[in-house]
Amino acid sequence: KGCGAPQRMIRHLVDKAAFDVFISCAIILNAITIGVQSDWSVRNVTSKADEIGRRFESGVSWDDLLEEPSAFKIFEKIFAVIFISELGLRLIGYGPKDLYFGPEWKWAVFDTI
Repeated sequence: KGCGAPQRMIRHLVDKAAFDVFISCAIILNAITIGVQSDWSVRNVTSKADEIGRRFESGVSWDDLLEEPSAFKIFEKIFAVIFISELGLRLIGYGPKDLYFGPEWKWAVFDTI
């Protein structure tokens, strides 16, 4: 199919079971992180409901009322880089035609969205 050595190397990488295991672990860790972040938000809204109500009425933005720990934003960025890199590597390794019109096209579209 006329793909060069770098493309073949990348395709070989993304076809490895270890790559799928790494991405699967990242998905699970991301889900856990989202759960922890949601739990933190609910606990802080509940415990500070009266204060939040007063401050919100005074014109303070919602984001300023619930300043999340910076670790949440760091994790969000790390996972975004991992998932964008996965899609980019698959796009380079397979090429757009094989990725989006091949047998795994549904996953490719899901990952893109």
